Amino acid sequence: TPAPATTTASNVDPALADSLQEELASLSGYIERSLLSARAENGHLDTQISTVEIAVFLRDLIEPHAMMAREEGREMRLESSGSFHVRTDKALLRQVIDNLLVNALQHGTGDIQLRVIPRADKLALLVVNSCGGSPARRGNGIGLRLVHAIASALPDTRFLRHAGTRWHAAMLVLPA
Repeated sequence: TPAPATTTASNVDPALADSLQEELASLSGYIERSLLSARAENGHLDTQISTVEIAVFLRDLIEPHAMMAREEGREMRLESSGSFHVRTDKALLRQVIDNLLVNALQHGTGDIQLRVIPRADKLALLVVNSCGGSPARRGNGIGLRLVHAIASALPDTRFLRHAGTRWHAAMLVLPA
């Protein structure tokens, strides 16, 4: 009788190996976001509050997303009328904004606008884009759940969103 066939890393089809790597990376990201969301929702999120100059922070953060948008024939624009500072956790803010931009790219259409809107002792960051993602492009909702959980865990921070029939808007309100 012939010996049973075994599969080793050396004889796996490279395309299959790449596909498996992508799936593992996606699953790993999902698990990390889920765990972070659970920690935030249960009040176990460590924060390191500092002052962040928001326009500079956003310019650096959005560049990779803007490049992806351009590859799809879309634009990502940042509108800020000055230099504004917020008090927040820089790493968590990066996570929140990254999730909002990924959602806008994956689930929306058209150009993406980021607006910095100063308000008395607050600052609002608005992310707006057109609707139109196909049902196949809809996600599992963990990204927005994570955004809401982190915003709730940060001092004086709120997350609001509007999902209309023509456009989507997400607003993060931060302490100035």
